Amino acid sequence: MKKLLIWIGSVLCTMQSVATAEISGSVTASYSHFPHSLETSFEDDVSLELKALGHSDFSHWSIDYELVLRKSINDEGKDIIEPRELFVKRSFGDFDISVGNRQFFWGVTESKNVVDFVNQRDSAAGNSTEDKLGATSISTEFYLQDAEIQYVFMPYFRERTFNAQDAHPGLGVSLNKAMFSDHKGSMSGDHAVRYSNSFGEYDIGINGFYGTAREPILNFNNNGTATPYYPEYQALGLDVQFTGASTLYKGEFVKGYQDEIETTAYVLGFESTFYSIASSSWDIGLIGELQFDDRTQAAATRFNVGGLRFTANNASDSNFLVLYAADEAGEQLSYMGQFSHRLNNGLKLEAEYTEFYSSVRGLPFRNLIDDSYFQVSVGYYF
Repeated sequence: MKKLLIWIGSVLCTMQSVATAEISGSVTASYSHFPHSLETSFEDDVSLELKALGHSDFSHWSIDYELVLRKSINDEGKDIIEPRELFVKRSFGDFDISVGNRQFFWGVTESKNVVDFVNQRDSAAGNSTEDKLGATSISTEFYLQDAEIQYVFMPYFRERTFNAQDAHPGLGVSLNKAMFSDHKGSMSGDHAVRYSNSFGEYDIGINGFYGTAREPILNFNNNGTATPYYPEYQALGLDVQFTGASTLYKGEFVKGYQDEIETTAYVLGFESTFYSIASSSWDIGLIGELQFDDRTQAAATRFNVGGLRFTANNASDSNFLVLYAADEAGEQLSYMGQFSHRLNNGLKLEAEYTEFYSSVRGLPFRNLIDDSYFQVSVGYYF
């Protein structure tokens, strides 16, 4: 890791000396409180995250990077030094080729993206879909009018990050070395492809994947440990979004095989916006989604999700999101509220509260009750 940081620093210094560079970043301090924490864990935590983003052009090439350093007082699982993006790109007319760590965001739905095949989650960072580890890859993009074709080859698999044993969310047991279905383990090589296009009010994407599943199956052992197991996964997916006058209709569908077992996953939903409520600047969006996922890793086969999004349309970009999720049997529930507001001088205030509940022992959300949390963050952006 030390050699990697030295190499990154040398590359960036070199790029800035010979090229036109655009650099931005942020410093974010966060305080977290866990109201239902167990005695074996901690009730409060403070973390600091530094992020640097940049783009440089040199000759016929360009380099993009997003470097993240995160440190937590009580949770060593959160500590990370990560090049989420660090890649060079060369354009040949309508064809681009990139080499290095990249992030891809595939999908259109709010609560879950079943077609987002490429990147591994940085689950120690939080629940946001933006918390991803960089995918070490060779990727290409081909542009044909409104269409785009992407191909991503990942020679090396990155395991999911986990919080410390007694942290939040913690497993309460130590983790063994990960096991893989493919005998080549993390060096098996993964392939992903996506075709995307727009037809009037419709945006569509067709996605394919062949490789190792990003989410592991956790096998708990009698000796008080757990072993992450990563199965092989082959899948074909479709995402569709229709943009109406005030309503977005969204859908993601995946059919595949996980270790030769046929699987199905989909998310169907809408977001309808009501503008200028009571002649104010506020808009309210009504969100509804249905999740289905029969893979072993899913907390439940079906979840119903509902929510409201409040947007102030002001200079401070104030917004508030509330989401509620429940499984089909009503045995697992979660509530989430997120608020963000820009302050003066490059500062941004964010707050989030997430609550998990289940009355049935053995269900995933039952084990997450003590991980319910309130978090407030202040970030400085430059």
